[in-house]
Amino acid sequence: MSTAQPLPWRDNLSARELQALLDESPVESHPAQAPWGYYLALDGDQLGYFSWFSGQELMLQHLVHIEMWHAPLSVPERSIYEAKAERLRVAAEAWLADKPGEIYHCFGQEIQGVSLKWLGNWDQLREASLASQADAPAQDFVTQLRQAYSDATQSDPAADPAAFADFLESYGL
Repeated sequence: MSTAQPLPWRDNLSARELQALLDESPVESHPAQAPWGYYLALDGDQLGYFSWFSGQELMLQHLVHIEMWHAPLSVPERSIYEAKAERLRVAAEAWLADKPGEIYHCFGQEIQGVSLKWLGNWDQLREASLASQADAPAQDFVTQLRQAYSDATQSDPAADPAAFADFLESYGL
């Protein structure tokens, strides 16, 4: 598990802070290691990946500041990074205020070729209980994910949470 400490995700990061995040990634691949995460789908929604973090702050920091660097053409210069990060921060604040729809829309606009499908806590995903009824974009993904697990294992995700967590580790790859 990473020992990275969250930097203030609400602030612009210096080049040194960004490099440190890239060098020592706090990302885990399994929800048993870290309970906060998100799922990003690549163009066409056929490929994607979960990223898991030890805390909500680390998760938001990575989502707001780091994910856009996986699509370098989206951020050809520092001023564009800062503008995109600011819009993502506003959307993340809305998500924290129980207005989740904005983060899904904003992420797709700011980072070309990648869409945010789900964001939250492992317990919510495991139990299919989203933090808000307004989290409709994620609800469709959660339903699809749980159905894929049931089809693959002939089991309900709630019946064996450890097996469901293992399934998530390679889902979308």
